[in-house]
Amino acid sequence: MGSNATAQNIDAALSPELKDILKDEFGTGIPQIATLVFIVLGSFQLQGFNAGAWTIIAAACFFLVFMFRGQISSHLLRTAAGVLAFLALAAIGAWYMYSASSAVGKGFDEWLKGHPILLSAYFSFVTTTALACLVVSYRKQEKLGQRYPDIIEAAVNSQLRSSNFYKKNVIFKIVVTRVDTSWVYFDTELSYEVVNRREDPQEWRAEYLLNDATGTFEEIKINASDYSPNDRKYRSGPLLFVPVSIPGNGRAEVSIKVKDRFRLVDSDIFTSYHPATDLTVQFSNEVPTIRLFFDTLHIPEYRPTTDGNVSSLTIPDGILPFQGVRVRWEV
Repeated sequence: MGSNATAQNIDAALSPELKDILKDEFGTGIPQIATLVFIVLGSFQLQGFNAGAWTIIAAACFFLVFMFRGQISSHLLRTAAGVLAFLALAAIGAWYMYSASSAVGKGFDEWLKGHPILLSAYFSFVTTTALACLVVSYRKQEKLGQRYPDIIEAAVNSQLRSSNFYKKNVIFKIVVTRVDTSWVYFDTELSYEVVNRREDPQEWRAEYLLNDATGTFEEIKINASDYSPNDRKYRSGPLLFVPVSIPGNGRAEVSIKVKDRFRLVDSDIFTSYHPATDLTVQFSNEVPTIRLFFDTLHIPEYRPTTDGNVSSLTIPDGILPFQGVRVRWEV
């Protein structure tokens, strides 16, 4: 009765958010944990354990594993091997504690009677952590489906999960200004907001690569501060790069304006080398003889819209590196 009251008190003290974590991530709750503890301890006649301490530590371990779930592999067999190693170390630790106690030679029950709360907390930590890690790994595996080969998994980690930054409100505004016998001329403005995902400051490089050597950089602004595009420390041939420090969890607004030229029949890809929440490509065509064609890269459900001489395509729900829009043109 006292143990049931303890479980009810713990459950009542938890916030709805913490209860949702237990329910949604692990399919359980404090009452279910307490009931399972009572059944297991009763079935094995382990009456010396403190069910209340076991329940509290079990809940704490579930929350701890949830906090570090990003570091748990989606490869279930690999996680299971790690769990077995963890259990082996825990068993060695338990044997060391038993050997150092005054209960040596008197049996486990005597040892348990001498330290009911400590041993209940220890064994609850070991078993719950192992179980929670396996559950998280299994759920990841089920969510992702069949795993990619390790080399692809490593690339995903490198390009996505380990990236320090992501972008928001990525917009390419292109004006087709004129054509001659060999070239079509574009005025382009690229703007976006970049967010530092880390707690500590990180260096962001605002970059743009011209298509043609005759192209020019007209303006670059970062957080409303102007940077000279003609400063040699920011240039490497047709490449412009401006490093700027972004504070932990901070952001920066970037705007780059260029003039460039392309062949009369050609194409260009508008994308992001970092994950982005959205992407818009807008063409204002001041040359009636130029025809534009939009293609999305690996995102077939979006189509361009046209209003007068302005055509645009927006991908509103996230893009991965190198996804985006290819625009083709011809006279």
